[in-house]
Amino acid sequence: MERRCPLCTAVGASTSRPFFRPDRNVRPAEQTWRSALLSYLSSWSPGLGAGAKRSQTTSGGGLITARRFPLTFGDVLGAVALLVGICVSAWTTLVLFSLLFPARAARAASSIRTSAGSMGLRGFGIALVVVVAILALAQYQLPITKLAITGILLALLSLAALGASGLAMLAADRVLENEPNLSPYAALMRGAALVVVPGLLPVFGWFLVAPAMLFVGIGAGTRALRLATPPVQG
Repeated sequence: MERRCPLCTAVGASTSRPFFRPDRNVRPAEQTWRSALLSYLSSWSPGLGAGAKRSQTTSGGGLITARRFPLTFGDVLGAVALLVGICVSAWTTLVLFSLLFPARAARAASSIRTSAGSMGLRGFGIALVVVVAILALAQYQLPITKLAITGILLALLSLAALGASGLAMLAADRVLENEPNLSPYAALMRGAALVVVPGLLPVFGWFLVAPAMLFVGIGAGTRALRLATPPVQG
């Protein structure tokens, strides 16, 4: 016999779906992990598209239908806020590195100006070695390996930020050539924005511009670690 939800009956609505009753042919342990799997998938469903519906077939032939989790307006605002936050954080990081390490950023800008292609290939090789090292360390589930992976990632991102600050200084020089009345600080702010914002362009920016700038930044960052020593005057 079909039962009605007491809460829905109280507000004058009814539901045609009977209460969920586990299949008698399904063992309790199997039912437990199936419920846990459905609960886990339901937590990810807002990011998988609007109106996503998941179902599971029991061993007895019954169909268990999960609830709908549509993509709400709040989810869209959260994704937009995340992109804006990443963009602003990357922009301020480039400006900060350019102001804190002007000599090294200028060295990175000079390396990019001389040969941007070789810097990109160098950064790609370093990133490939780092990824292989991280995959090798990830095989060992130890606290020391997790700490090592975190340190390697932070070092790689620091190199990328240092090299990208040189790229921002190079863009600032181009801005000053077109607008000589700007102050160097204003040109640096615009140059950093010109480096960061194109990486947000869908498809082209995600898969071409952003990786290219990342590899160039890593390569130029390694070159910027070695400052040119001034000649010794006899």
